[in-house]
Amino acid sequence: MNQDNAPAPQTAFLRQVAAKLLSAWGIEGFRNAAVYFPTTRARLFFTQHLTELLDAKDHSRPFWMPSWGNTSELFQEMAGMQIVEPMMLIPRLHRIFVTHYKRNPSPTTTTSSRIEDLNDFYYWGETLLHDFSQVDLYLCDAQRLFANIDALKTIDDAFDYLTEEQKKVLHELFDFEERKKGINHFFSILKEEGNPRQELKQQFLSIWRILWPVYSDMRQFMHDNRIGYSAHVARRAIELLQKNLIEESTLERLFPPRIAFAGFNALNRCEQVLFDFIETRYGQRQESALFFWNYSESMLEDPINEAGLFMRRHKAAHRIDRELSPAAKESQGAWQLHAAPSTLAQVSILSRAMQDQLAFEGNDISSRTAIVLADENLLLPLLRTLPQAIERCNVTMGYPLQNTLTFSVLKSYLSLLASHDASTFTYARAALIDFLSHPYLAPFEHVGALRAMVRDAQNDRIVPTQFNGCTLPDLLFPACGIENPISSSQRLLRSIADALSSNSQDASESATDSPTQQLDADNLLSAFAILDTLRASLNRAEYPYSADEKRGIQPCDAARAVLLLLPKLFRNAKTDFFGEPLEGLQVMGFLETRALDFDTIYILSANDDFLPRVSTMPSFIPYSLQRAFGLPTRSDHEAMYAYYFDTITMRAKRVVLIYTIGGESTDPSRYILQRKYASSTPTIEEKRNSLPSPTIFSSQNITISKTPEILATLSQYLAKDSASSPKELSPSSLKQYIKCPLSFYYKHIARIAPPDADPKENFKEHSFGTCVHTALEKLYAPLVNTTLTAATLGELANPDTINDAIRHAFAKEIGFPAPDTPIAALPLRWTIYLRSAQRYVENVIKVDRLRLDRVESILGLEYAIHGKLVFTDEQGGEQRVRVGGTIDRLDRLRGGSGFEIVDYKTGTFNRDSAIFVGAENLTAATQRDHGNQLQILLYALLLGQQPGFGSSPITAGLWFPRCRDDNFKLPGLFHGEGKPFDSADYESTIGALPGIIGPTLASLFDGKVPFTQRDNDRICSHCDYRLLCNR
Repeated sequence: MNQDNAPAPQTAFLRQVAAKLLSAWGIEGFRNAAVYFPTTRARLFFTQHLTELLDAKDHSRPFWMPSWGNTSELFQEMAGMQIVEPMMLIPRLHRIFVTHYKRNPSPTTTTSSRIEDLNDFYYWGETLLHDFSQVDLYLCDAQRLFANIDALKTIDDAFDYLTEEQKKVLHELFDFEERKKGINHFFSILKEEGNPRQELKQQFLSIWRILWPVYSDMRQFMHDNRIGYSAHVARRAIELLQKNLIEESTLERLFPPRIAFAGFNALNRCEQVLFDFIETRYGQRQESALFFWNYSESMLEDPINEAGLFMRRHKAAHRIDRELSPAAKESQGAWQLHAAPSTLAQVSILSRAMQDQLAFEGNDISSRTAIVLADENLLLPLLRTLPQAIERCNVTMGYPLQNTLTFSVLKSYLSLLASHDASTFTYARAALIDFLSHPYLAPFEHVGALRAMVRDAQNDRIVPTQFNGCTLPDLLFPACGIENPISSSQRLLRSIADALSSNSQDASESATDSPTQQLDADNLLSAFAILDTLRASLNRAEYPYSADEKRGIQPCDAARAVLLLLPKLFRNAKTDFFGEPLEGLQVMGFLETRALDFDTIYILSANDDFLPRVSTMPSFIPYSLQRAFGLPTRSDHEAMYAYYFDTITMRAKRVVLIYTIGGESTDPSRYILQRKYASSTPTIEEKRNSLPSPTIFSSQNITISKTPEILATLSQYLAKDSASSPKELSPSSLKQYIKCPLSFYYKHIARIAPPDADPKENFKEHSFGTCVHTALEKLYAPLVNTTLTAATLGELANPDTINDAIRHAFAKEIGFPAPDTPIAALPLRWTIYLRSAQRYVENVIKVDRLRLDRVESILGLEYAIHGKLVFTDEQGGEQRVRVGGTIDRLDRLRGGSGFEIVDYKTGTFNRDSAIFVGAENLTAATQRDHGNQLQILLYALLLGQQPGFGSSPITAGLWFPRCRDDNFKLPGLFHGEGKPFDSADYESTIGALPGIIGPTLASLFDGKVPFTQRDNDRICSHCDYRLLCNR
């Protein structure tokens, strides 16, 4: 039974709006009217409701629809300016910022040197534009906000323009002891001499002092070019309106005889002034200007209902129109709560629930059903697992372009260009292999042959002319155009689009594109447009982005500059899906739900980490000043999400919420708990599901047989008598093979790169560990081959020295935050990361003091070792495998008593990690992970093969800086009772290792043993490839 044409319930908000406007204006009244909505989808559903009402009245004559729009478009028309994306403005903002910064330099030189690089500045630029946007949207006095700190004396004389309420806020927030010191306390701390954080504070002051001139100059640039970010355009429109500088003819065009606004919630100050102007302009003309608000009675009546925060403000401002029927105090629908064992299991539960709905509704689902994703990363898994009976589906939310093949091919291509050596006209072999292995290159003729030739080449640098037999020359090695990486990248995207289109037409007689093909085309087009915008932005700011001999810019430098900007440009970019918005199942994010009502609502990722989903944007404006100047705070954002949740569920007949009880987030959203415990009618049916992961790819175990090509790749690790092998296994790769052969295949044979998430947004434990390792290397490097003493370690423990090493390590490894970024400008979680890293390093130095009686000196950091392991193959022959790796740290023990290998482990400490499992269990595939112990012992075995080490005792230890157990603080391996290994233990264990690892190596190189999956929940849950193998 097709229900798409069934009318919506009479209580649906947009249906009420349509009925009210039809009653107030009449059919002819729409001719000279304008209606504004918060989203395009809301307008489309309003049109459907209006058409249904006219059909019910048997109105068959054509009639004029009103004009449509949103407030951003209205401000744009009023200001006579064009709204542009931030990337169009950041290069110019950088120019302005550097100019003023050089006039008022920081006491430190590191800030000045890094701030001149556009790539390093980009995150700062985003932060500045965000701050400027808030200042503009809420009509703050920027000059007073960014006041000169040195001129401040007291809150009352420096900020006499603040209201009494705003002054009270500042007094409350800055009064740490006597609640009397006010804002001076904050800035006096920044200027306090002798403070251990003085350098950071001086850097913050140097930035704060130039914010007003930077804001002012940026504002002038946007005025001159008639472009701007949306908030600036809104402010400009309001300023022109307040000064009566907008011509009456323009106002008459923009504000017709009848106007309405429907579905808005949290109004910024610009929108408030606009609404006030409209009410004044239309005056006593009854029902000519109408404002419709979507709310429930409890939002207005309950003073602690966070969802009604803004509605109560509108009520106080006499903006609430009581002629529409508000929703009931509480949702009257049936609520169902599912607990999923994992993130991906949510889509399996959803699929089953929709199968039940299909059976009930006659094998069809109407547009009155919506799926709302709090986590956008579930979009593609969701689309893959929808029941086949659902033929029509409209997706409103966009998919992150950074997660697509388009982004990865651009990154790979620019990496190839960046490896170009102009003196020899060669490219890096590894970069070329990576690019040629990309799926988008598959349709090109001879790409497989070219990839094979590159792999067989003996040199690390590749000369393009040696592959003249292949017909892919100009795309891969452009003889002209490499000087301009943006143009070269766009030509690549165009060639890929043509190849994919041609391949599609060859494969099918039908010219109709599949959804996947359409999505590929859309992604390529979106990326092309982003590069166009980047070019225009750099041109406008007069930035060089192509090779220039006069400026000393080589082609590889130009490509590297664009490559570094690429993740920043694509981080927030999304590709829109296509579909019929008024037919079939509706899929959307929470922002798209505004003003809409559905009969059945499915909400995924209903965990407290996602509902409310409030990301904290870094800001140079302290929280207290944000509150005092009326800028939105975290509580305002949370109130908006509460409003979205309440309005999408308050009229629904059925609400299905799915959250996860596995992984990092295990708690249901507080909105669910409020419904469960605070509601007078807590009707929630709870279900706990024990499901396998969804069958997105295959429900069967994956097995990869060793083809001749795979065996040829493996053979490169073998040490032949005739020639040295071009590859070597690392102890960590052997550890990975033992944990899961299939993941070893993905990484080392198929060379599938793990998801390349933005580390600033997805900062995992291994990223933190890498930063700590790098900081320790920087700190200890001056001590290599010197005698360790309490004095030298004491100098190393200086807090400023440690902080400097950590800040540079974070900047080097993940590009954020910059070493000179003030702590006050960072989100709280990054402050926590930095302080945690500082504690880790301090703990290492503290333990090193305890080891002084044993350790004489540090022989090396990131110490490279190479050797061979022997195994017997399936024919009984002896084979040697080249193995190599890098040791975190190698210490020389006192009195010539040997050497000790140290491997830092920054993860959570547990006794199982340090207590030795027994030599016979090192290669066993069990739930317990023995890989770290095997890795450190392999390092010891290989070190013994190096000249000068074979006759000396070698010990090896795992070092856990987070360990609080005194029995395990020192690096080493331990017996079950906590007794540390002695020299005899190490000697016997290392001596037995070749015989223990031999069968594992034989299995790896045996052509009859396939790569298979492990059945280990603990290991699979942390694997980068778990989505590929359905874990």
